[in-house]
Amino acid sequence: MKRNVGTLGMLFLSLTLSSAAHAQDAGSDEFGDAELFGDGEAGGFGFDEAPPAATSSEIELGLAAFERGDFAEASLIFYGVYESEDWGSGLHQRAQFELGRTLARMDLLQAALLFFEEIIDEGESHPHFVESAPWMVVMARQLPGDEEMLGRVARFEDVFPDRLPEEFRDEMAYMLGEHFHRTNDLERAILYMEQVGPTSPLHPRALYLGALSHIRNYDAAPAVALLEQLQAMAAGARGEQLERLGNLPALVDLTLGRLFYSTGEYDRAVRQYSTIRQGHQYWLDSLFESSWAYLQLDQYNRALGNLHSLNSPFFNDEYYPEAPVLQAVIFFYNCQFDRVRETLDEFNYVYVPLREELELTLFGFIDGLDAYEFLQDASVRQDRSRTFDARLQQIVDATLSDRGLMQAISFIEQLDREVQYVETAQRNWATSPLGSYLNTQLIEIRTLKKGEAGERALERLNTILSDLRQFEGDMTAILVETNLAEAGALSSAVAQELASTASAGSEAPRVHREQMYWTFDGEYWRDELGYYSYNIRSRCSADE
Repeated sequence: MKRNVGTLGMLFLSLTLSSAAHAQDAGSDEFGDAELFGDGEAGGFGFDEAPPAATSSEIELGLAAFERGDFAEASLIFYGVYESEDWGSGLHQRAQFELGRTLARMDLLQAALLFFEEIIDEGESHPHFVESAPWMVVMARQLPGDEEMLGRVARFEDVFPDRLPEEFRDEMAYMLGEHFHRTNDLERAILYMEQVGPTSPLHPRALYLGALSHIRNYDAAPAVALLEQLQAMAAGARGEQLERLGNLPALVDLTLGRLFYSTGEYDRAVRQYSTIRQGHQYWLDSLFESSWAYLQLDQYNRALGNLHSLNSPFFNDEYYPEAPVLQAVIFFYNCQFDRVRETLDEFNYVYVPLREELELTLFGFIDGLDAYEFLQDASVRQDRSRTFDARLQQIVDATLSDRGLMQAISFIEQLDREVQYVETAQRNWATSPLGSYLNTQLIEIRTLKKGEAGERALERLNTILSDLRQFEGDMTAILVETNLAEAGALSSAVAQELASTASAGSEAPRVHREQMYWTFDGEYWRDELGYYSYNIRSRCSADE
């Protein structure tokens, strides 16, 4: 019987096709993207083609300096031409392009973007627009924390594929697919992911992101086909090939489990979750989420067994505030109202003070920049002005571990390096008009990006706070229904559900031939985690 916890006046975890495409954590990162997409392949600029265009003696001097590796001198020469020539003239545009690629060679990527963006804004009328496309692809690879990069790459969509060097086509197809996935243009996202060649290192990622696009498009069948293709690929991978897949195989298993849950195939969901091995990054997620599937299958023993594993001292640093809600629901369905109240008391003891502490913390933030400085200030852990709850520190750490936020911080660190380069460069370069211009621009951009990163962190923390408030409301609703049940005043719908639980019973623990059954004696053992089964019996029958 499918359990509808909504009849208890509370929100039941509903993993729909839409929510299966999003991360379970409070940061609401695109599900999976935060783990897989962004860094791309390591490496520098694999091309060095200066297109034939307007030239002058100054341009020739700059090119000569560029060729001998004196990029600082080349950048000063090109900037001189850029400033002295009329806007839109051939020489101005040539200097603009050369300046962009020279600064990129100096690892001043954001500085280079200041000039490449001007080329992008001019579009195909700029004589070096097409030649700028590979540079955008490579810089997007090296600046995954700049959320605007994929949009810049997408401006070159008409260049793909015929006017783009072949070596960049797979990578640009992938970036275009990721851009359209993020902007919810799912058909185009799928189209571009299909153009990432099977020999490309990005091919597995493209299959996965294509599956996510199908899921968000409410089209389960092709999503399952792509995910199962990835499973077969992982099963046949060996050595370096398997290492390159990283967490993708387990992420595929987790995605399939969520997808099968969302389509009501709870047995398949449970089997899929069980493929994630103990100790893996996603194992605890699989334990928790499979508990909801066991609830739908009326297998309360297994659901509570998984929650028992989550409650072990090995995972004191983990954050699963919804687990007590599920536990209380199961006890309620089995009319073990004393255990419901115990679970409510435990929840209130742990999570109500945590919610209050988080509210106090968020109230102290003025803006995103303030939040960013808070997260970056290691001294917060030494703050003695008030008690800093250890679980709140877990939330802060989890916020900082969000891949999107980590990439944003990495981008800010790149800006720090560029500002430091400009400020510590040789005096003739640092105090030149180019150095002064870049210093002003980079400091301004860095301040802006810090604020944006802080706003992202604030959004994540506010989502966590909203969830905690919701779970408190759920627990209050369960308590109300518990009081009604004990008074014999339940609604007919809830009473029927409890009656069905009593008639269905709960599956007794099953022990395989190669296993032994041990009664829990209060001590956890690592090799037992994930194998617990809680021997619960319903008290809902009339004669009990």
